[in-house]
Amino acid sequence: MAIWKNSFMDTLGYDGSIDLGKKCEVKIDDESISVSYTYEEEEPTYYKGGNDGSDHFQLDKNDQRGEASLHRFKNGLILEGYWEENGGKGFWRIKLNK
Repeated sequence: MAIWKNSFMDTLGYDGSIDLGKKCEVKIDDESISVSYTYEEEEPTYYKGGNDGSDHFQLDKNDQRGEASLHRFKNGLILEGYWEENGGKGFWRIKLNK
């Protein structure tokens, strides 16, 4: 399993919200992906899902109130995708960094 503990994500919401450079951790293997991050003093948020074998991922949020997709070129260091969480929608981009 590849682990990128010092990754950073940018999120853009349809409501105009922008969050740039949020630290996150990403784990990817041949069958799955997980993305975890924490906002200030909240409990950690986890998105986990399957890898279809071509680095296209479908993820669900740990509290069942969100879902997302992420895609990357094979062995690429950028993940991009779409998210829906707690009624909000938008796009996210993650720069993988060991």
